[in-house]
Amino acid sequence: MKIVVAPDSFKGSLTSQEVIASVRQSALKYFPDAEIEEIPIADGGDGTVEAVVFATGGAILSAEATDPVGRQRNVIYGNANGRAIIGMSETSGLAPLSEGERNPLETTSKGTGDVIRQAMNDGFDEIFVGIGGSATNDCGSGCMQALGLKFLREDGSEIAHMCGKELINVAKVDDGMLGPRLKKTKITIMCDVTNPLTGENGATYVYGPQKGGTPERLEQLEAGMISYAKIMDEYAGSKVSDMPGAGAAGGIGAALTAYAGAKMTSGIEAILDVVQFERRIFDADLIVTGEGRVDQQSAFGKVIHGVAQYAKKADVPVVVIAGSVGEGAEAVYPIGVNTIMALPDKPMTLDHCIDDAYALLSKTADRLFSLLAVGQNLGRRVPPHVRTL
Repeated sequence: MKIVVAPDSFKGSLTSQEVIASVRQSALKYFPDAEIEEIPIADGGDGTVEAVVFATGGAILSAEATDPVGRQRNVIYGNANGRAIIGMSETSGLAPLSEGERNPLETTSKGTGDVIRQAMNDGFDEIFVGIGGSATNDCGSGCMQALGLKFLREDGSEIAHMCGKELINVAKVDDGMLGPRLKKTKITIMCDVTNPLTGENGATYVYGPQKGGTPERLEQLEAGMISYAKIMDEYAGSKVSDMPGAGAAGGIGAALTAYAGAKMTSGIEAILDVVQFERRIFDADLIVTGEGRVDQQSAFGKVIHGVAQYAKKADVPVVVIAGSVGEGAEAVYPIGVNTIMALPDKPMTLDHCIDDAYALLSKTADRLFSLLAVGQNLGRRVPPHVRTL
C-alpha cells in the first residue's frame, strides 16, 4: 500500500511537517508495510519555503535583506530542483514587526527585491515568489528599487527610500539600472486572490487594515496608488493595475509583471508543479491531506482543491483531516474528496483545539487508519456459514 501524506499547515498550531509526522506514525501502526510518500504543501504564504524544500529534497539558503521598516537581517529562501523559492512573509512580512511598527505608509517591500537579487547572483534563472503575509502597500516599489529601478520626483530628484507614502511623489521611473539579467530571469508570482490594484476591492482597502492602515492612512495610500498606477501602466504598455491579483501583497505582483515580465499563477498550482505532485501520486492507494479549517472556500484555489484535482484525475481516494469544519465544507466532495475528519472529539473552544492540536491530530489519524484496517479486513473475512461448507 502506498499512502501519500500531503497536508497544508494548520495555521497557528501545526506545520505541515508536524502533520505528516503524526499521520505517518498512525499509518504505520496499522499498516506497517505501507510506503509513505511525504509531501508537505503550501500555497505561497507562511511556511512555503520550508515546505517546498522538504518536499523536493532541496536546500535552505540565506540572504541579507531589509525588513519592512528598514532593518537589516538574515532571511531564508530555498533551492528546489534548481528553482529559487522566495516567501514574501519571510522577506517583507508582518511577523518581525511590533504592533507600533505596522504602518503601510512607512513599510517597504525592499527586502523581497534584496532576495530576488541574491537569488540571481547565486545563479538562479527561475524564481518563484509566494506573496502571502506581506506587511507592505507600496505597489512593489521597494522591491523594484532594490533591483535597480529609480523613482523620480517632478524635479528629477531621486526618492531614496520607496514606501507607501512616497507613491504620490513619483513622477516617472528610470530603468537604466535594471539590467538585462532581470528580463532574462523567469519570475513566477504565486497568488491566490484576484483583487485589482485600486478601488474598493483593491490592495489598500481590502488588505491595508490588517497591515496597520487607519482610515486616514488608507485614504493617503489609495491616492498614491492611483497616481502611481498610471505611471506603471504607461511603462508596461497595458493596464497591469487592472489584472486579477494586481492588488495582492500591496501590489508587488503588478510591479514585477510591469517591470520584470513576471507571470502570476495560482500558488497551489505552482507548488504542486514544483514538487512534481502528479508524478508522485500516480501509483498511490490513498492521499491524506488537510488544513486548519475546511469550508466552502476550500473548494476554490486552496491546497485541498489542488490536491483533490490531481487525485481525481489519477483516481486516488482523498481523506481530509481538518482542525475545524465550517459552513459549505461539503463543496469539496464533488472536486475529489471522499471524506473529512475533524480534530475535535468533544465540544471544545478554538483555543483548546489549537493548544492540543498535535494530540487531537494523533487521535484523529488513529481513528482514520483503524477504520481503514477494519475495512480491509472486511474484504478478506470469510462469513461463518461459508467456512462450514
